[in-house]
Amino acid sequence: MSTQEFRRITLGFSSGGTRCLGHLHLPLHHPQPPVVLMGNGLATEWHFGTADFIRAFTAAGMATFNFDYRHFGASCGEPRQLVSFARQLDDWRAALAFLRTRAEINPARIALWGSSLGGGHALSLAAENSDLRAVVAQVPHLNSREALKAVPKWQLLRTLAHALRDKGRAWRGLSPHTLPVLAEPGELALLNKPGWKKHYLSLVPSTSAWRNAVPARSIFTAGNYNPIDVLDRLHMPVMIAYALADAAIPAVNVEIASQRIKEVVLLPFDDDHFGVYAGPWHEEIVTQETEFLRNRLY
Repeated sequence: MSTQEFRRITLGFSSGGTRCLGHLHLPLHHPQPPVVLMGNGLATEWHFGTADFIRAFTAAGMATFNFDYRHFGASCGEPRQLVSFARQLDDWRAALAFLRTRAEINPARIALWGSSLGGGHALSLAAENSDLRAVVAQVPHLNSREALKAVPKWQLLRTLAHALRDKGRAWRGLSPHTLPVLAEPGELALLNKPGWKKHYLSLVPSTSAWRNAVPARSIFTAGNYNPIDVLDRLHMPVMIAYALADAAIPAVNVEIASQRIKEVVLLPFDDDHFGVYAGPWHEEIVTQETEFLRNRLY
């Protein structure tokens, strides 16, 4: 997957009055190709773990549009690295509307690809846009209600205290009080499952200015986000790649949720959450997703 089969155009668009930056990857020798709008997971930048997918999709004749959420990467927004599930979904909406105006691609042939939290966003956006051709959701966040049940009460209470402290600082115009995105099990962070810190950080390029910290108020956005509630509104083919040993998103929950989707292809793999990005199943996942998207965009 090392051959580059695309040219990249960097483009700005507006979301909620804030400038976001995206990158349109256009396959060579394919005028007005179909396009895959791609969005990443919790507290990430656009290029964390996406390179192999971009190369495979463009080699198959599909463009991709990858963007940074507001507050992250090259996109604007203060405070930096604030996570807002609602704003991120609005960023997806703005990116889709922007793509539909671009002469470089075919606006009638658009698919969505999202990973982790971005997988939940992709499913949510698809429920609003019946004309989309397909959706790929990797290890998708589906249900905050269930996710919160698995968090120890001591962790919820301590995290809430940090969030309230940060909120108070924001009201007073002070700099954010932050929480780590990643930590080891037993330590306080947004993500502290065994092995996750190492795997996540391995996706962060050395050139990135990303920090392992978010304003603690970010947790207020997580409690009532449930893409599972809109799955019955999906009218296009959907592929869900999910981990049989996912430490945060139980495979059985994904399988039960998928029964709400009219046309769904399940792609289970025997690994943890981060196995979609690297490991023994990664290449097969990339291949299967590429074939699924190409068959529905051409």
